[in-house]
Amino acid sequence: MQIVDIGCGDKKFPGSIGVDKNYDEADYKMDIDEENLPFEDNSIDLVVSNDSIEHMGNPKHVFKEVYRILKPGGKFRIETVNVSVWWIRLFIFLDWNVAWRHKIGTKRTGHMIHFTPDMLDMWFEMNGFKPLYKKNNFLFRYKITQTGIKKCD
Repeated sequence: MQIVDIGCGDKKFPGSIGVDKNYDEADYKMDIDEENLPFEDNSIDLVVSNDSIEHMGNPKHVFKEVYRILKPGGKFRIETVNVSVWWIRLFIFLDWNVAWRHKIGTKRTGHMIHFTPDMLDMWFEMNGFKPLYKKNNFLFRYKITQTGIKKCD
């Protein structure tokens, strides 16, 4: 099974090929927002993005590339912050950038896009995926874990 972890950081998904812009631990160090993923069309079984899709400034390109490299019926699994949770919205109101800023070396990165479960469904559907599974709790769970399956053309 071929697995790609986009935005892997310094902890890759077990058994995966890591792709990241800022970490030397990645197998491929590249700008995922702008560059095409270095994999053949229809060659990957699973793509994961754990706590990274919200840091990408061009998710349209990311979804397009993930769709391109996945085999028909392949899965795209995303885990991200759930901004529909009340206390996350409080952080946004107070100052999202201070609450969710991260420091990587001398660069500061933050959340570029905020996702809700319905918004992730929309992104999956707009880009040729069928939303398959979601795990979240709207009151307390601050993470969305959602999977989309590539529709067969």
